[in-house]
Parts: sequence; structure tokens; C-alpha cells
Amino acid sequence: MDLQAQTDEEVEVLLSIYSGDDRFRKIDNRTFQYRVESDDTSSNSKSFMLQIKWTDNYPEAPPDISLDIFYNSHLPDSVKDDIRSRLQEEANVWLGSAMTYTLFEYAKENIDTLLPAGVLLQTNREDKEQENPVSDSVSKNVQFALDNANAGKPRGWNWVDIVKHLNQTGASSLVPST
Repeated sequence: MDLQAQTDEEVEVLLSIYSGDDRFRKIDNRTFQYRVESDDTSSNSKSFMLQIKWTDNYPEAPPDISLDIFYNSHLPDSVKDDIRSRLQEEANVWLGSAMTYTLFEYAKENIDTLLPAGVLLQTNREDKEQENPVSDSVSKNVQFALDNANAGKPRGWNWVDIVKHLNQTGASSLVPST
């Protein structure tokens, strides 16, 4: 079977397997994305978007594995590099055969080792501290003061009632006199 027929068949198989799965996305006949998520139902669930793009010699050559997607902006570069290298190792094992499904499944099965929770929490905390700790604490204090000053008042209590104002002044005040 030639490479084109083999890749055409793999596209059909992927579409069949992932039909109805909102985590899978076909970008074109050579590029596929899958949102890998942990089964953890807590608010701290782990996830990342994996993109696999077939090279001209795929599956005889490994695909391009990318994590440089906006969805992954929460991941530090070191974690992305580690995920990419582990998936590249897995791809090298499957050279010569269809491997896109296998790589997606590998990522799903190994998400806990690919995204260790402690590393993510620590890097997110470090990133926030490095941004601008002084202005961040000032903005928190300002927001706290505003929240306390407005406590117990309904939303929009300080908004101008435009309709009431227009009814009192009349529409003629808005139209310039000729």
C-alpha cells in the first residue's frame, strides 16, 4: 500500500473513532488536534492540546508534534518540551505504521506523568509573582476597598438612570436648535 493510500485510510479511521468527541479536531487531511484531559472532576483538572501534523514521509517518518497552541499558554516551556520529547520517543517506536491514534491515546493514558500537578501549581505561582508583585498587591487592595465600600448595595446602584434623565429633560435638549 502506498503512503497516500495509507494516510487516507488513517484519516477515515480517525474520523470514525473520534466522531462525536468534541476533544478531537481535524484541521486538514494532515493535521489533527486532541485536547488531552485528566479524568479528575475537580476544578484543578489537567489538560493540554496536542497537535500532530504529518510530514511528507509519514508514517515512515515521525509526525511533527506541537504544543505551541494558545490553549497551552498555561504550560511552562520545560513541560511542553518534556511532553514533546516523550511523544517523539513513542512515535519512533511506531515508525512505518499509523500512529496518530496511538500518540493521542499515549498522551491520555500518561497525563499524570506528563503534567505533574506540583510542577504546574508551582510554575503558575512563580509566573504570577514575577509579573509585578507590587502593582498586583495594590490592585488587590483597591478591589478589596471597592468591594467593601459597595457591600450590600445592588449591582448598578451608582449608574445614571439615563431614561429617567431623558424623560425629565425631554428629547428637545438633545436636538440643537435651528
